[in-house]
Amino acid sequence: MGTIATVQTFLTPSQIDQIVDDYLGGATVTDLAVKYEVHRATVSRHLTDKGVVRRPAGLHGWEAAEAVRLFRQGESLRGISRTIGASRDSVRKTLERYREIPQLTCRQSSETDGRPKAEAAQVALSSAELRA
Repeated sequence: MGTIATVQTFLTPSQIDQIVDDYLGGATVTDLAVKYEVHRATVSRHLTDKGVVRRPAGLHGWEAAEAVRLFRQGESLRGISRTIGASRDSVRKTLERYREIPQLTCRQSSETDGRPKAEAAQVALSSAELRA
């Protein structure tokens, strides 16, 4: 027989209420999963069960504003993600949402013509605007 790798954690009703309060206060699902030592899916399930409307993926508030500001100054996605402490994918999704970069396919994102990716994305956006 196999062994159980981790001990299952059961949250009390007061902990679930605190998760809801923390999430509504701005904490991320990942932050809450780490804090309460449960899986992200467990946090998501409790939020859904309590009828909490989920935030869209990406950065929000000051983080989104900072990502846009840094990108406009020519910072790379990697540099922005390190500065803010978020994944490159979250930074990219945020910049797409704020229309700072076009939604690039994998092939387009690799065709930078030797330019830094931030500059290449701006060139791609300018080209798209000219065709429109």
